[in-house]
Amino acid sequence: VEETVSGAKVYPNPARDLLTVQYPAASAGLVRIRLMDMAGRVLLEKNRLLNNGLNNFNIECSSLRSGTYLLQVGKDKPIPVGVMH
Repeated sequence: VEETVSGAKVYPNPARDLLTVQYPAASAGLVRIRLMDMAGRVLLEKNRLLNNGLNNFNIECSSLRSGTYLLQVGKDKPIPVGVMH
């Protein structure tokens, strides 16, 4: 299953070990990526350098418990993602 919000695509959803994010950028620059639990606590936060156009990056989620999390790319609305082991 693929989840799309504000141009970002996240798959597979739910994920097991690795979550792939495709994010289109109108211009090159830094974007902040946050993975949060459902209470809003930030579990992972990193900056990624984006190129103009479609960008692909992976998020390691094998250490997370099974459940639902929120992935936020930049200022876009958070995307609910599932992790199942």
